[in-house]
Amino acid sequence: MKKYYQLGVGAVLLFLLILNNTTPCNAQEKTHTGFYLSMQTGPAFGYINGKGEYGDGNQDFSLRVSGTGFGLDFQIGGAIKENIILHGTIGFKTIFGPEIDYGTTHVKISQDYSFDELMIVGIGTTYYMQKNFFLTGNLGIGQFSLSDESSNTTVDTGSGFSYQLKAGKEWWVSSRWALGAAIEYGGTYTKDTMSDYEERWQSHRYSVRFTATMNGRKN
Repeated sequence: MKKYYQLGVGAVLLFLLILNNTTPCNAQEKTHTGFYLSMQTGPAFGYINGKGEYGDGNQDFSLRVSGTGFGLDFQIGGAIKENIILHGTIGFKTIFGPEIDYGTTHVKISQDYSFDELMIVGIGTTYYMQKNFFLTGNLGIGQFSLSDESSNTTVDTGSGFSYQLKAGKEWWVSSRWALGAAIEYGGTYTKDTMSDYEERWQSHRYSVRFTATMNGRKN
């Protein structure tokens, strides 16, 4: 998962580079049309629950994974109508050295391990309102994975339903770029069923997002 983390660091550096090389523009002179690209990154909070049960009702495990994570999303698409964007979405949230509650036992795992939540593929819409406030909804396919960087091994769950809801505001800083911030709530639900065994994972995550968006034109 380090490659995703490095990608996230690169996105933050790009965000700062854009900020350093742009000049403020009047938000009222802009509308959202044409090609759209948005990069969104920031800390993620919340928890992930996992449970495994046999067909006879006996429980294999029940645990909760928590810890402050790092998230990164990419949205790419275009305006289907002025200020209404249709986009594809990919993203992840990762926790290095996650904390695990297993019954009455609380364990913090080594930083060599990461617990990851991914939106493998998604589709969504973003609606821009007055003063460049925006609302975003994404639906897609997601999964969880546990990675051990020391041995370069990864264990994945099956795929399931994943969603994101965002609300935020952006400020135009050039003729095409806007920077901003948003809050996000999202989750992923997966279920693996075998002949006499079922494993379920679900997350409830809150995030703060810093956004860099390329789109728009002057009226």
